[in-house]
Amino acid sequence: GALVEYPGNYSRFRVLKEARLAELTKNYELQQKEVQRLKVMIRRFRQWGHEGDNESFFKKAKELERRLAKLTLVKPPAPPKNRLQGLANGGKSGKEVFIVRDLHQQYADQFLFKDSSFAIYRGEHLAIIGDNGTGKSTLLKLLLGEEIPSGGTIKRGSSLQIGYLPQQLQFADPESRLLAYVQTLTGNEEAARRQLAKSGFYQSDVAKRIKDLSGGEKIRLALLKLFLEKINVLILDEPTNHLDSYAREEIEEMLQDYQGTLLAVSHDRYFLQRHFQEALVIEQQQITRQSLSPLIG
Repeated sequence: GALVEYPGNYSRFRVLKEARLAELTKNYELQQKEVQRLKVMIRRFRQWGHEGDNESFFKKAKELERRLAKLTLVKPPAPPKNRLQGLANGGKSGKEVFIVRDLHQQYADQFLFKDSSFAIYRGEHLAIIGDNGTGKSTLLKLLLGEEIPSGGTIKRGSSLQIGYLPQQLQFADPESRLLAYVQTLTGNEEAARRQLAKSGFYQSDVAKRIKDLSGGEKIRLALLKLFLEKINVLILDEPTNHLDSYAREEIEEMLQDYQGTLLAVSHDRYFLQRHFQEALVIEQQQITRQSLSPLIG
């Protein structure tokens, strides 16, 4: 029921929030130690008063009781809302996930990129960055096989189980109710309700139509579907857009433990700094692998 203000951007918010929670935890633990100390002393003074029939011990016990009653108790930090479950890692893919040679992509007379070669290996986490319109989402579609390159080759490795979160989400039946949709994924209603609750959808939400969900809710629903699949390659296109801070933090924690291959398009500096050390950079119609730190400061 309280509003906490954190001045600054999202990165600053995370630092300030962590410091605030650490301080709250420390103050709570210190106060609990003092409360326990006072309760022990009260019991001792009462015991000594009974054993020695000494009224002064009872008076000291009452003084400590008044002192204890006047304490404004510090509340412990609220536990995080763990709405999103962890990604289920699939079996190992082949060592080579994508081998790209002399890649060209053009529309009419305009090249997005040309003569570009790179490789992505099992377990690597790579960001994909570049200015708007340089072809970041197009590159994802090429890797996924949703588009055919104008030239060059893309070799996909063996045993790939790919999970993809596109920037523009589309569902086959937007008129479908949440519960009915998730039930097709889980096989029964009880499991569907349980999975919906884990993703932050509760009793009042399950009858909503997919088309009536907010942008953040649609992303959470798409993530729910991904989390139910055992994948070893995860491809994300602007994954933190439209998400509230709790969902952003949960996705960040989930990705920290993800052992598979990860590719993500993002402009979110905090997200990039936390999860990636290298990037596929699209600039001047070329795709090159570069260290991420100099690019985002």
